[in-house]
Amino acid sequence: NSEPQPERSAQGVPSTPSIAPPRVWLGSAGGDPAGCSVPGLGELVARLDGLRGLPRPALVAAVNRLANARPYRSDLQAYGRNDHWAGPLEFLERSGDCEDYALLKYAALAWLGVPDRDLRVVLVRALPGGTGHAVLAVESAGGRLILDDAVPEVRSEAAIHHYRPIAAFNRQGRWGYLSRPIGLARLP
Repeated sequence: NSEPQPERSAQGVPSTPSIAPPRVWLGSAGGDPAGCSVPGLGELVARLDGLRGLPRPALVAAVNRLANARPYRSDLQAYGRNDHWAGPLEFLERSGDCEDYALLKYAALAWLGVPDRDLRVVLVRALPGGTGHAVLAVESAGGRLILDDAVPEVRSEAAIHHYRPIAAFNRQGRWGYLSRPIGLARLP
């Protein structure tokens, strides 16, 4: 079993994760997506707003599809460095890798009213091999849902056994995990 341990500086988690509150998305455009210079922002906001009122599993699946439709680019390709955490607006402009998808999905679901307490960006190690990866975990009445840019469909955490959680965070805090190879089945 994986036991979360509260930490203020969980290894691998940036000290200030790039999860801007949703109201910041349109701040530079005076709240009007049409006035924003970020390509695709107005269309994304309109598409997200069209999802309001959906039950959480359907909402999560729709946001996952919208975000995963963006092209994947390594940090080296997109930003010229080995590691870069792109916020949602930066991701829309230049694309990014796994943690950037997770941050965009987090911000999109927050925009749609999903509370921070139900959202966690989770840093994992893929088994076998230990490749680092990031996913978004979302609480739902039917159990925790995992949104992964490497997989087109949303899956329940109980169905995932090839990741070992390392750390998780949201706008409310950070958590580290004991190092035991397990699935995601016991995230906080």
